[in-house]
Amino acid sequence: MHDLEQSFLARGIKRGGVLMFDAPNTVAFIEAARQQQVPILGIDSFIVTETITQPVMEHTLDLSVGALPIDTWTAAQRFVRERHNLGLMFEVVLGDS
Repeated sequence: MHDLEQSFLARGIKRGGVLMFDAPNTVAFIEAARQQQVPILGIDSFIVTETITQPVMEHTLDLSVGALPIDTWTAAQRFVRERHNLGLMFEVVLGDS
């Protein structure tokens, strides 16, 4: 687990080894990654209830294809903000700093 993920552990939920956040905490997590210059490789979205954790493939952002853009954080934050009202939980995939 990345140090950044460790510092945000209490703000998310962990299911099947995957750390997920609601939209506001995802945006905060991405901003913390920006401050530490840790690139974002992608974001996966999930519907999470008491009994299910269901990936939502049509709400996936992949920034790892080809050359990484210089500013992965703005694209990632925009992606989450556009979906903030859908009730999704988000997993942020980090690159190496």
